[in-house]
Amino acid sequence: QLFSFSNIMIQSSFNTFGSSVIAANTAALCVEEYVYVFVDAFPQACVTFTSQAFGAKKYDRIRDILILTFLLCGAGALLIGFTAYRNGPFFLSFFSKDASVLETGMYRLRYVTLFLFLNGLLDCVVAGIRGIGYSALPTVITLIGVCGFRVAYVFFWFPAHRELLQLYLCFPYSWTITLLIQSCIWLHLYRKLPQ
Repeated sequence: QLFSFSNIMIQSSFNTFGSSVIAANTAALCVEEYVYVFVDAFPQACVTFTSQAFGAKKYDRIRDILILTFLLCGAGALLIGFTAYRNGPFFLSFFSKDASVLETGMYRLRYVTLFLFLNGLLDCVVAGIRGIGYSALPTVITLIGVCGFRVAYVFFWFPAHRELLQLYLCFPYSWTITLLIQSCIWLHLYRKLPQ
């Protein structure tokens, strides 16, 4: 529910820029969802293999699984995100031929879709934590780090800096902050495992 609340607040902020931005944001989001399907596969693999290694008490594999999924997800998401951005006008033209919509849609592809790899890395670390038996902790941290940050950003930062770029930047900022926190938590919990 909190994700929905923060997304509604962000969408409301997008709506203040007018119908052209709304159309562009929606079109770019449709392109972005194809990138996210790829990104999401690696955290799913990470939680599956991590929980298997944890159950088998093969704790050294847990680190290797996270590193491998982290690298594959990051590199793959960067490649696909860049491909989506590089071919953005072509993909966006399926939704609109309006030049202003295409230009603004490219804005989202540049500042959100290109950085979607951060979301993938974050999800891999969260999956790694869940795989060793902690599900509530990473959920709470993600809700605070991603949703809480975005709500605070829209309430406090954005009104004083009313630019479309500033609104888009809340996505990579929230992923980066939460990724750093979750990585510290994963490292702490991993060190507590029998070696």
